[in-house]
Amino acid sequence: MDLLKPILVNYFKYFQAMVERGGPLSNEYNELLSKYSELNAFVRDKIVTREDLLVMWKKLGKAFYSKDTVQAFALYKPYGYAGDFEVMDRIYTEWISPDPMLEKWDKFFMHKAPLKQFGIEFHT
Repeated sequence: MDLLKPILVNYFKYFQAMVERGGPLSNEYNELLSKYSELNAFVRDKIVTREDLLVMWKKLGKAFYSKDTVQAFALYKPYGYAGDFEVMDRIYTEWISPDPMLEKWDKFFMHKAPLKQFGIEFHT
């Protein structure tokens, strides 16, 4: 069984608590974005690897590693890079998971601030 690196344990607990209550609330988006930014910095600075993060995402279940949310689908890559079109389609159509325990994750992902961080902007 894959073990979490010690530096990731508190992040895992943070995300796990959010998963258990059905995802982030809109007033938590900035803090959640900060957590993602911190994890990206850990990878950039070679404190952890992408594989280390993948262990954590898999342990967090459907919200992070499945076909059931946009962010999870992007990590899961069930079709490899050939499936990126589906992620783009979900973003374009603002797809929200029909699962009430997962819909808040998609609402977070579709929020303009997180998308802007990834270089995606909606022009209305």
